[in-house]
Amino acid sequence: EKFAGKDGAISDTYALMFVRSYRPENDGEEVTLKQYQYMLDKRKELNIDEILDSDPEGYENYNEILQCGLLGTSKCGRPVYYERLGAAEPRRMRKYGFDNIERCHIRMQEEIRIQKEAISKAKGLWMYKHIVVLDMAGFSFGHMSPDIVRKLRSLMSLDSKVWPESLKKLLI
Repeated sequence: EKFAGKDGAISDTYALMFVRSYRPENDGEEVTLKQYQYMLDKRKELNIDEILDSDPEGYENYNEILQCGLLGTSKCGRPVYYERLGAAEPRRMRKYGFDNIERCHIRMQEEIRIQKEAISKAKGLWMYKHIVVLDMAGFSFGHMSPDIVRKLRSLMSLDSKVWPESLKKLLI
């Protein structure tokens, strides 16, 4: 009831991720409410609720530069996302800009979330996890420069706080 009317278009599937993510914690309810509020604040700060209304600047180049996207679904219907991190050239990533990469990454996460909600409705079951295929072919020390590592860590932190427990399986 604390968040009634404050969570915009947050679906039951999305809210369930939070409940399932933090229930094993000591003071699970308190931690869940704190993290849920953080997620709502972050969604507002980054305009995540509006990100599907239009493409972020350069979105048409995002999949080409980072060589990533939705691949399809698994046998049980989970969305499968792929990323060819090793094929992404560090110089091209810098030129594209990490702010653009973040906005496009958020857009991709929201597309996956919406797809999971559609699958949940169609199958009549909770589908809040997806599979990631990470192709590391071509990965080099150039990918490990401090600026790239710092940005990737920032994206992973954002993922874990705004879309917690959404990863079913990671295939490398």
